[in-house]
Amino acid sequence: MVASKGLIVRLSDQEARTGILGHPKVIARRLIEVGEGGSLQLDIACGGIAPGGGIEAHYHDNAAPFDHAYYVIRGRILAKVGDREERVGANTLIYCPSNVVHSIENVGKGDAWVLRIVAAKGENTGGKSVFVK
Repeated sequence: MVASKGLIVRLSDQEARTGILGHPKVIARRLIEVGEGGSLQLDIACGGIAPGGGIEAHYHDNAAPFDHAYYVIRGRILAKVGDREERVGANTLIYCPSNVVHSIENVGKGDAWVLRIVAAKGENTGGKSVFVK
């Protein structure tokens, strides 16, 4: 069942998650997820990333393709998507096909803030993350 009347979600009200596999120096808070009390297709989280931290190189396996993106709110991010690598700042969207290796790293001097957006049909919003070195 999804939220039939909509939602208003405050980041400060959401549980902070740390120690997430492949997410060093990241504090993440989920804003909305597919299913109970959530959305039909969206899974959105916001994360603070300390300098040198980020999301290690990975792709998503065991899942049908889905839309996956990071929106940089604040900070300097080294974004890698497939063979492309670029340093980006605030107000930048990084689109990552789910089956392509991708990563983000905070290369700035202060904390970075990134919104993670996933959209998929049904509850297929991630599959298994396969981290690569």
